[in-house]
Amino acid sequence: MKSMRLRLFFIIALVSAIPVFTPVATMEQAATPAAAPKSVEIEDIIAWKSVSTTAISNNGEWFAYRVAPQEGDAELTVRNIASGKETKFPLGEVGAPAGRGGAPAGGASIQFSDDSKWIAFTTTPSKAEATRLRRQRRPIQSSVTVLNLASGEKKEYPNIRRFAFAGEAATHIALHRAPAAAAGGGAPAAAPGGRGAPPAPGGASPASSRPRGTDLIIRELSNGAELNVGNVSEFAFDRGGKFLATVIDAADKIGNGVQLRTMAAGTVSPLDTDTANYERLTWTREGDGLTVLKGTEDRAYTDKMYAIVGFTGFGSGEPKKTVFEPKTDKTFPEGFAISGNRAATWNEKLDAFVFGIHEPRKRTTPAGGPGAAPAAEEEDAPATPPPATPAGAPDADEKVDLVLWHWKDSRLQSQQQVQENADRNFSYLAMYHVGPKKFVRLADEDVRTVSIAPKHKFAVGFDDREYQLMGNMDGRRYRDVYVIEPATGERRLALKRARWYNGTSPDGESLLYYEDGHFFVQNLANGQSKNITTGVPTSFIDTENDHNVVKPPTQAMGWVKGSKAVLISDNWDIWQVPVDGSPAVNLTVNGKKDQIRYQRRLPMETPEEREDGIDLSKPNYFGIYGEWTKKNGIARLDPGKTGLTNVLWGDAMYSRLAKAEKADVVLYTKETPLEPADYYATDSKFGEPTRLTDMRPQVAGFNWTPGVQLVNYTCDKGDKLQAALYLPANYEKGKSYPTMVNFYERMSQGANTFANPSA
Repeated sequence: MKSMRLRLFFIIALVSAIPVFTPVATMEQAATPAAAPKSVEIEDIIAWKSVSTTAISNNGEWFAYRVAPQEGDAELTVRNIASGKETKFPLGEVGAPAGRGGAPAGGASIQFSDDSKWIAFTTTPSKAEATRLRRQRRPIQSSVTVLNLASGEKKEYPNIRRFAFAGEAATHIALHRAPAAAAGGGAPAAAPGGRGAPPAPGGASPASSRPRGTDLIIRELSNGAELNVGNVSEFAFDRGGKFLATVIDAADKIGNGVQLRTMAAGTVSPLDTDTANYERLTWTREGDGLTVLKGTEDRAYTDKMYAIVGFTGFGSGEPKKTVFEPKTDKTFPEGFAISGNRAATWNEKLDAFVFGIHEPRKRTTPAGGPGAAPAAEEEDAPATPPPATPAGAPDADEKVDLVLWHWKDSRLQSQQQVQENADRNFSYLAMYHVGPKKFVRLADEDVRTVSIAPKHKFAVGFDDREYQLMGNMDGRRYRDVYVIEPATGERRLALKRARWYNGTSPDGESLLYYEDGHFFVQNLANGQSKNITTGVPTSFIDTENDHNVVKPPTQAMGWVKGSKAVLISDNWDIWQVPVDGSPAVNLTVNGKKDQIRYQRRLPMETPEEREDGIDLSKPNYFGIYGEWTKKNGIARLDPGKTGLTNVLWGDAMYSRLAKAEKADVVLYTKETPLEPADYYATDSKFGEPTRLTDMRPQVAGFNWTPGVQLVNYTCDKGDKLQAALYLPANYEKGKSYPTMVNFYERMSQGANTFANPSA
């Protein structure tokens, strides 16, 4: 085993007796006398504001961003990128717990419509108003504001827990009210295709018997017409925005079911109705399939018994319905049920359901059995006095906190506690094939973790039981990797004691892994592996990794579109490595030579395009970093070429990159030790940028560092090292100052970042 080598990179801060900040004067600030800068105090840290939760419209005309302190009131700015015109809206309090019935404040949902004509965003009461509501033990309501970007006309809708525009059509917006008893966030905010929280462990949730449906407001954006649909517990638009699926959950389950609204015609048709609870409504990505879980009560269990209902054939007459009911399938494992903690989905071919199964929790006291609670619990029922407590007996209200842990447990007790909720909601992956009406279990106690590979041709499973205890002790985690046939459930051991598994290819036919200094690709169909880096004239061993690992790998950056090659970094350059054994290509050329690290790819495609792999037929952008200059930037890789073009490069940090989906508008952030991260807009050629945000005035009021200097030195082992020296406020050259030294592994690479004040 190689000897471990600890490399220390120092950050040195010279400080005076007063905190270490100095102002940065802009041209605007220099024009008028400013108050004397002050030192940063704890109140200033709490009130320090940062930009977060940003959004750009698809046409690239509008940019919205949230500015919020750690505690206090947040603000939303909606800016026209071309004209610079801005409109600001109060978003309410952040960073403090909500009152009774409310959710913690702080989050904000901001969404542009697909046609870039509208924006909607959530708001909460101001800090002063929220404080008053908490004192009165009243719920804190979340609202949603809908704004017409052209006219500036806006409307606020109170007590909304979730909203969504009608997909690509953008003809409507749906706003779902929270239950009155939990206004403003007390109810679980269902994600698209999601549902509310599962019943509390150990017994049925009191809320599980109550109807979950509330009002759903459907607003037609062109004319402002509104329709109120009652008793809706979930809703989801398809991708195109042609259809709106809703789940009805009413009192006594009367009228419960799934309904489909055709948005253009305004017609509604029931897809399925029953005296049951429908949950986890989920469209396919293309909008050609819909699934939902259908749950019924079983007196022997606290969990519902679910069936899967799926629909296909939208837009061609009446949709086709497919139902999988476990109790009618003799091959379904005894003692198991479909899990309500995971949505059921269609596979890519729409010929099978993918879902989870679990062992449902039995009632400790059967409903209506001996010892059960009285059936009627009316408020006027006579109270039964509690039995007398014998003298000297312990207080019944005294809580005994006892944790038991067996020494043979494979997970540490602390880990078990952290993962308790995940363990409780765990389910085994399974499939139901519609044509042959065949149930297939993909995961079991031997192989608990299973995921479906892209295109659903194969599944990949993991078994870490043999290595889990030692992995939790020494940090070296191994697992056995299996390839599973979705049609039969048959599995084959693909990798034994694998340390570095890098996922499957976009076509779902290969998996990438690393072993003993090289990357390998294995064909999932025949199990044959090929070393794809054996002839590459560089090393993919990360010699700078000082963890308890032998020959750790450098970074695999992702598969190329078409699954014919993989991009792999050697910590300096990025190599395109074909999987068929063809010669690898150094795409970046000069990384190791010029000591420039091509560190990360900055994707600008949509999430759907990202799933298909890295498209080298289009320009690709990478973050770059000068090892000894600390310069930072963004570089472009043009199609069919090697060597990158630096589009941004300098003594700054460029962290984020985003592109408007339907326009040549690119956003990025820039920061320095003197200036906070601000957003800029440009085009894909990175011409003259437009500043979109300006957080500099906030810094100008405080003593701040005048800059950072780099210090090169050689340690006693002969290694060349570097430190970042942060100068104190009001620094005078030649004067001595007390010095604080902070070192831990690599830290000098942050020399060009802005440090928000913190405690």
